[in-house]
Amino acid sequence: MGRGDHNGVGWAERLTPEDRRAISPLFWTHINPYGRFYLDMDARLDLTAA
Repeated sequence: MGRGDHNGVGWAERLTPEDRRAISPLFWTHINPYGRFYLDMDARLDLTAA
């Protein structure tokens, strides 16, 4: 178990820019900027036209 000092606001001031870049995916993983792609795994791709 931890000491519980992550509950205070003081931890945010101790973060370096590298720390902020490392944890930012944790807050933004629910956003998909590319939309949804639905894959039909039963259909084959027509690669002869390419």
